[in-house]
Amino acid sequence: MQIVEDAEKKNNRGITFGLARIIKEIAEESIHKYEKLLEEKGKTEEIKILRNFNFDFITILLQPSMILLGKNRIWELLRGVFNNNFNKLTKKKEEKDVIKSLWKFVYEEFRTRIWLSRCDEVTRLEKEDNIQKQDLKRKRNKEKEDEEEEKIENQKQIKISKKEKIIKNLKETLI
Repeated sequence: MQIVEDAEKKNNRGITFGLARIIKEIAEESIHKYEKLLEEKGKTEEIKILRNFNFDFITILLQPSMILLGKNRIWELLRGVFNNNFNKLTKKKEEKDVIKSLWKFVYEEFRTRIWLSRCDEVTRLEKEDNIQKQDLKRKRNKEKEDEEEEKIENQKQIKISKKEKIIKNLKETLI
């Protein structure tokens, strides 16, 4: 939960910069962890491929995102979006497989180190405030009911205004 604590200490701009820096560090560390994992499994061919493409992998991640404006492609990876530029790095199936498995590994690292720890923190806060799942569902259901009522009311207003226009037009044509 160190990420959240660091972010809370900084102002809003600092949070974004601090989190971006932490995310970049996690991505870089993950590549190193993946290489160590391959070493432990004795996969020397995959290690060679990884070493050939790890710089390109990071370069792609640091490029500006076309989907998330103002962010880089690491933020796409955070959301589970596989960028096609990873497929364009090579034509060889073995190399593509290593790149895809690296992508999956980095994604899992983000998931475990950021998202799961945040989910655990939210769960802890909900328990601390004695908020149960039923309360959250009731709130959601009430919001849906309010939206539906508002929609129905808007539709009634539209019908009334249409009727008023028709009556006005009829009166004008009769006069």
